[in-house]
Amino acid sequence: MPFIQRTTLFDANIEQPTAGRAGPLLPSAVTTWAPVVKTPTVYSYSAGLQRRLPRSLLAEARYVGTLGRYITMATDSNELPLGTRLLPGNAAVPRDSLRPYPGFSMITWLTAQGSANYHALQTSLERRLESGLRFGIAYTWSKVITNATTEQAVGGLQNSYDLRAERGLADYDRTHVLVANYIYELPFFARRRDRLGKALGGWEISGITNVTSGSMSTPSYSLSGDPTGAGKTIIRPDFVAPVRILDPRQTRTFTLPNGRAVTGNFYFDPTVSFRLPAAGLYGNSAPNLIRGPGMHNWDVSLFKNLAIRETVRVQFRAEFFNFFNHTSFSGIGTGLPATATNTTFGQVTAVAPARTVQFGLKLAF
Repeated sequence: MPFIQRTTLFDANIEQPTAGRAGPLLPSAVTTWAPVVKTPTVYSYSAGLQRRLPRSLLAEARYVGTLGRYITMATDSNELPLGTRLLPGNAAVPRDSLRPYPGFSMITWLTAQGSANYHALQTSLERRLESGLRFGIAYTWSKVITNATTEQAVGGLQNSYDLRAERGLADYDRTHVLVANYIYELPFFARRRDRLGKALGGWEISGITNVTSGSMSTPSYSLSGDPTGAGKTIIRPDFVAPVRILDPRQTRTFTLPNGRAVTGNFYFDPTVSFRLPAAGLYGNSAPNLIRGPGMHNWDVSLFKNLAIRETVRVQFRAEFFNFFNHTSFSGIGTGLPATATNTTFGQVTAVAPARTVQFGLKLAF
């Protein structure tokens, strides 16, 4: 019987069998849905009171609640258990050979384990246009707690086997939100129809004021090697002390845990609140632990209305964005200094635009 030579081809097809690779297949990543996935559901409810007051005022106070249930989340069901690669003899073993399901890399498991709770006190005071004045003021005091900030992003979970550790404030949580709007028709020379009234009358001022708490951010270490033994290089820190908020308009110098002295405009003290977890452990801090700087902004407009004829009107507009030129910081460094090259933790990284002025002329006929 003649000898038969057998050849094994990888990643080839029938039309071009020689196009395959002469080597083993790499572990494949798989994405799949859980056998039973409930439909994402939102429950909303509210209760409030309205009261009409003198001088065309309307006041309202309302409790608003929203519950999100069965939010889609993505976990890695083939994630290395914590500390696996720290066991004797495992450091040199390929990572994919130590997974619960060898032969595969990441197995993205889509489930409906996410939830979110929103509770708020919403108040407002409005005045209808009377005597040339109209305004509205709204204030909201709220909180959003969720375990699904990352939603379908597998890499955002610190530990796919412990979703309770993902519960915390949402990154879009704003504790305090105050918004005011107003229009005031200046009464000076408003009733005069002569040249003096046309020159000095017809002015009005309007604007929007916004005062808002800052957004939430998650501090994290970006590490080399595998200190967790689970193949994770980005982990949350241990939380050891309250965050000490600073005035970022002042320049300060701190000595970081890695021994490097850094100077900059710090929003919080980078040395007292966090530390690197011990080998083989994840950090104990919740996601979105740091609230960033809030926003304080006034946009003001000044209008001059002039009637040229009965059907022809001209309006001059002067618009001021960030009228008081208030500095609002809009970004902070959240990468912890695990190495001497990372020096932005706690520092302000961005600011809102400075005051801007624009002019316009509108013709209506």
